[in-house]
Amino acid sequence: MRCASGLNFARGFPFQPHYVTTKDGYILALHRIPCSRLENGGLSNAMPPSPGSDTGNNNTNNNNFSSTGSTISNGSSSGSSLRERRSHASFLKSLPPVTSTHKPVVLLWHGFLMCSEVWVCTPDPAGSLAFTLADAGYDVWMGNTRGNKYSCKHKKLKPSDEAFWNFSIDQLALCDLPDAVEYILKVTGAPTLSYIGFSQGTAQGFSALSLSPKLNKMINLFIALAPATKPRGFDNQTISSLVHASPEVIYLIFGRKALLSSVFFWQSILTPMTFAWIIDVSCWFLFGWDAAFMDYKHIIYRHLYSYSSVKIVVHWFQIMKSAKFQMYDDNPPVLPTAQEGYHVPRFPTTHIQTPIAIFYGGKDTLPDMDYIIRKSPKPTLLLKIEEYEHIQFLWGRGIDKVVYPAVLGLLAEHAEVWADASPVENDDERHNTRSVPWISQAEIDRLMYLGRVESYDNTGAIVTLGSSISVGEVLESRMQAIKEAKGQLQQQQQQQQAFRDQGGIADIKLNGKILNISTNEPMTQHAAATNLRKVHTRTSRVSFKEIQSSGPAIRRPTAQSPLVSHVMSDDEHTFEDCSEDFSS
Repeated sequence: MRCASGLNFARGFPFQPHYVTTKDGYILALHRIPCSRLENGGLSNAMPPSPGSDTGNNNTNNNNFSSTGSTISNGSSSGSSLRERRSHASFLKSLPPVTSTHKPVVLLWHGFLMCSEVWVCTPDPAGSLAFTLADAGYDVWMGNTRGNKYSCKHKKLKPSDEAFWNFSIDQLALCDLPDAVEYILKVTGAPTLSYIGFSQGTAQGFSALSLSPKLNKMINLFIALAPATKPRGFDNQTISSLVHASPEVIYLIFGRKALLSSVFFWQSILTPMTFAWIIDVSCWFLFGWDAAFMDYKHIIYRHLYSYSSVKIVVHWFQIMKSAKFQMYDDNPPVLPTAQEGYHVPRFPTTHIQTPIAIFYGGKDTLPDMDYIIRKSPKPTLLLKIEEYEHIQFLWGRGIDKVVYPAVLGLLAEHAEVWADASPVENDDERHNTRSVPWISQAEIDRLMYLGRVESYDNTGAIVTLGSSISVGEVLESRMQAIKEAKGQLQQQQQQQQAFRDQGGIADIKLNGKILNISTNEPMTQHAAATNLRKVHTRTSRVSFKEIQSSGPAIRRPTAQSPLVSHVMSDDEHTFEDCSEDFSS
């Protein structure tokens, strides 16, 4: 079994590979994006390209994280205007003055049968949580669970050894996450970090925090995307029967090493569209998911699978069978009806002290959300995305409008910045919201409000927390706004074309100077009038870019006043008859 060499994903972001050795000898890869594209000198990449401008590379072997640790860029983004890039540049300069090594730190952790590529493989960087956080001013780290394509090393064992794959969720909670957090805090010097997990990454967070009071002091916020501490089970009854089977039956079918290790072979011989179709059918067969609200499946699905152990599958089946989020049962009963002679410990998730925020899908059939909420401390935010299932919390359409704003709002409240230890005057200064130009403060405030709506009973006790949002309605509203903006632009263009057909010309006063829009050069008012006199006798093609950007009213020249200069004063827009200037 060979490990892949990594994903060339950076698109102007700096990239660093790090390696941490766990207590039991596994060598885990951590991938880091320490700063934004602009801070890395990639001003041309400062804004996300238009969707579809980067279609990715379908060759998995060429789409890997670089192991050199050098900065990688795939060129400038298309569809980004100079004005947008300057806006983003001024925005980043307004952020708190912290260095690249003194930023709030965020650790992202993937789900089952995945690796860190899932956070960065979207063609549109605005749809990537890792890229969004990096552009917003965070020090972003991405973890890799033991055994996957980037963490298949051990101090003594080889991936070909059966003992290499002898690990369950217990080891992820006791070793992988705590050791990775300690390493990151040591490298960055940060007092704490924020943890964001997806699917099994949330189970890893819940279990690790429930077992380690020390870890609770090192993690200032735990954001759970599509949490899965207790799955409901499978839609397919044939597969569900395996849940109640003896672990020996599972080991007999799948072996005792890596699960479904032949996936990479099939991925290499199938076309991207065929492979994506197979993944969709498999998700429907197992969980009844429609995989709606997702784009670029032929690209993102090629980064979906990575190695994991069969023992983790057995552990998940034990959790489903017992209906409890418990540790691995090393000596389960042979017969389904047999009674155990000892108690299998549960993960004490109610002991968690770290603030928790939960995002879940209204159509996600995998997690038992009632159990998860009941067995967890009261979350600081609880938000349901009505149309989302499970995978959409990685790559769902509209995720930058229904999830990421709330993530940025939560991080602004809990993430620590320690570069300047001087006291601040007010709480707003302490929690300056780090964001990106394509996510407004209004969007952040709205989602934060929806995730904290409380319902009370007659006694005044809180019955429910949180609310829901429809991604379909959000996307429809955004499309309507774009349609209206296009209509206004077309109307302006028609007015400009009509003015141009009349042979008109305009000069605009900006910052106290009159600009000739044909040359964009400063002019005196007399020179402007002289220019109009020269143009009066002929039809002239002029540029209306400055008119469009500054938005002054345009008036056609009339027979009574054929020689007109358009002068925009500080207080009002006026047209002045300049015929008296020509008498000289």
